[in-house]
Amino acid sequence: GNIYVNIMPRIIDENQKVDCSKNGNLIAPIMIETVDKKKLPSNLTVKQIWIKNNNIWQKILFNREETEAKETAISTVARACPSDKFDVDKEIIAVVELKYKGKSYFVRSSQNKLFITQ
Repeated sequence: GNIYVNIMPRIIDENQKVDCSKNGNLIAPIMIETVDKKKLPSNLTVKQIWIKNNNIWQKILFNREETEAKETAISTVARACPSDKFDVDKEIIAVVELKYKGKSYFVRSSQNKLFITQ
């Protein structure tokens, strides 16, 4: 799906802070699937996710409870408070590190710009 910033009000915790790992408004739904619909290895896992926009890299956290591995695809949702240097008119790139049998594999995708929703 598209990576976007939701400008609706965010949930604030009891210390009046935003928990960016759960309620950050930069939202990146990630789905990686095989091109030929072949099965993915059963012990393939998502390790890390990074977003790049306006030449700024930002590591964003994903929720393991929202991560689902199926036979031909693995999906997750990552959330963060976006860098204040992000620019909606610039390309946005997501890089996902996958782990399989102790080795890291990196998948990259990009979209034309960062979307704003409300």
